[in-house]
Amino acid sequence: MAYDARGDTHAGTPPLSAIRFLLSSAATKRRGRYRCVAIHDITCAFLHASMEGEAPVYLVLPPGMGPAGMRGHLRVALYGTRRASFLWGEKVATTFASEGFKRSRVCGQVFWHPDRDVESTIHGDDLLTVASEEALAWFDAMVNKHFLVKEATVLGEGPKQVLRASFLNRTIELVPKKGYVYPPNPRHIDEVVEELDLGDAKPVAAPAVRDGGPAMRESADALDGAEAALYARCTGKLVYFSADHLECAFVVRLLAQDLKTPTRLSMMRLKHLAKFLKGTRSWCWCYKFQEEELTLVGFSDSDWATCPKTRRSVSCGCIFRGAHYIDGWVSGQQLVALSSGEAEFYALGRLVAGLLFVKWFGSELGTELRVKARSDSSAARGMAGRTGSGAVKHLETRWLWLQERVRAKQV
Repeated sequence: MAYDARGDTHAGTPPLSAIRFLLSSAATKRRGRYRCVAIHDITCAFLHASMEGEAPVYLVLPPGMGPAGMRGHLRVALYGTRRASFLWGEKVATTFASEGFKRSRVCGQVFWHPDRDVESTIHGDDLLTVASEEALAWFDAMVNKHFLVKEATVLGEGPKQVLRASFLNRTIELVPKKGYVYPPNPRHIDEVVEELDLGDAKPVAAPAVRDGGPAMRESADALDGAEAALYARCTGKLVYFSADHLECAFVVRLLAQDLKTPTRLSMMRLKHLAKFLKGTRSWCWCYKFQEEELTLVGFSDSDWATCPKTRRSVSCGCIFRGAHYIDGWVSGQQLVALSSGEAEFYALGRLVAGLLFVKWFGSELGTELRVKARSDSSAARGMAGRTGSGAVKHLETRWLWLQERVRAKQV
């Protein structure tokens, strides 16, 4: 077992914002038409990558597979070896490059073919591709030429196309003449509701309520071992689920903070959130067909000094391309803001960083986007528009890059 950190074994995965951007590209008119979505599942993916040039790896062969005492010399990347995923990622990159694709520098798992206008991202052994029907036919032949494909699906209304497909355990559905629907996986909600025995509970209208009332008297009591294990299981599932369900992200953050020493109050919050999610189980992101949209709009907000222990604030934000949701987050600020305006300025900086990521990502896919950042704080907007810290002497200088981007009219 190797525990040392090595960069030459890392193989990243595309962020969900990249996948949502591709769905938005499919539902946004480009060069006068909309494009299709295709999903390919490659079987035995790592075995496509060669071990040539790597340190030799020898295998102990099972009885009957070779002469006694002999060892097998590994010629291809094998599941479980340290560099298998890295070698597979490089195999995909070199193969796509040989066919005319350009690899994104912002997200190395995304590729674009400038001549055929094909956008594709790979997560493990799954490919999500956006292109016209003609380009998808070429892409399908190209993938089958280089890799062993287990399953290939094209979303559409044609005889060999389907209206619903799965990618990363999430369903992508085409609604004819309307657009695409991208719901989170409801399995996590069902499992949490079942484990908490809330099958007969009535849904609630909000993910959380202000703590108070008679129940607060015993809220500081720690959970016993079995309850703490139940709390950890359910919270872990909701942490994964919250990446697709922004409405619950703030509460999930509070739940995750209590994982080390959960209390009765923690369990009350968890059950309340589970009842909210039970009532919003069918909520999904909709990517309606829209005209060409070249503007990204982001919204930021902050909750000043929300943590009663550290008095740190919380930043939140979301990014849209037209009517399409691209990215969103709820994250704690790393420093203590001395005013609500300062907290809003840091939240605005986090938003602009996300906007610039999507902007540069889009430019590598042949789409030049403008950026607009929205904040309801006049103090934050004023700090972003000036030069230097001004009267706010304690402002963190590492956040002043935002002012440079504003002056350069990049946002």
